[in-house]
Amino acid sequence: MTCIIMLMQSCINETEPTPANSSVSLPNTTHMVIKYGERLYETDVITGDSVSYLNDEYSIFYKTFIENDDNVAAFLSIEENGNLFVEYFPSEQDLLSKFEFYYLDNMDEEVYDYTYTRSGVIDLWPPNNTGELIGMAELFDDKYFEDTVLVTYATTNWATAVPYLSNLGFNDKTSSIRVHNKMISNQKYTMKGYDENSHLNMGTYYGSQLRPILKCYHNSNYSGSVIYCIAKPTGSSELHLDYNLKNIGWNDRISAISWIVIGDMSYINGSNPEFPAHPEC
Repeated sequence: MTCIIMLMQSCINETEPTPANSSVSLPNTTHMVIKYGERLYETDVITGDSVSYLNDEYSIFYKTFIENDDNVAAFLSIEENGNLFVEYFPSEQDLLSKFEFYYLDNMDEEVYDYTYTRSGVIDLWPPNNTGELIGMAELFDDKYFEDTVLVTYATTNWATAVPYLSNLGFNDKTSSIRVHNKMISNQKYTMKGYDENSHLNMGTYYGSQLRPILKCYHNSNYSGSVIYCIAKPTGSSELHLDYNLKNIGWNDRISAISWIVIGDMSYINGSNPEFPAHPEC
C-alpha cells in the first residue's frame, strides 16, 4: 500500500516538460516608458503568443491613437536601466523637427551585389567599400534574435538601404533587431551626407558626437509609419541595443529600411549634454 501511495505522489508531482520544438511562446515581460506630446506612460508589456499592456490607460491610448495610424512615427532607445523608451509623434515631420539629424547617402540594394548564404544570412555589405564603418544592424525573423538574418551597414560614405524588402524575401518578416554603433569615442570621422534640404554637407565629428539609427518603414518604397531604432552610445558597456518589435506592435510589419545619424544628444542626455551638436570643421 505504501508503494502505491508513493508512486501516485510521484506521478502527481512530476511536471510535463515543454518539448523543445513546441510552438507555444513563453511570455516575456519588458518595462516600457512611453511619451506622446505631453503625455507620459509607464507600463509592463507581456509578450508571448499575444501582447498585453498592463497599464490599462496606455492600452486604450495605444489602440485608439497608435495602432492603426499609418502616419505615426516612433523613436526607440534602451535606457541604462534596461527599460524600453518609446516616443511617438503624430507624423515623421514632427519627429524630424525635434532632433538634429545627419542624413547619410543611402544606397538602394539594387546598385550592388549582395550575398545570400545557405545558412540564412542576407549580407548587404557591398564590394569596393571606401568608407569607415559607423553602424551595423541585424534584422531577425524570430523575436528572440534567431533564424534568418538580414545585415545592413552604415559608413561615412554611404548606407545600405532597401526600399523593397520583398525583393530579398524579407518583407513583413522582421521580429527583432540589433543595432550596433561601430564608432570609437575619440576617433574623428569625416561624414558625407546631406542636410534637411538635400544639400551636400561634409563634416568632421568625433565618434562620441554621433549615434547611428536604423530607420524602418511600414510600407515599401520608404513610406507609411516609421520607427527609428537608435544604436548604443560609444563607450557603452553594451555591444548593441536589442529591440523586440512585438513590444511596440511592429512584429512582421517592416517593408523597407534605411539609415540616419543623430547629432544632437541634448534630448537624451539632459540640459548639459555630453555630446555636442555641431561638427568641429
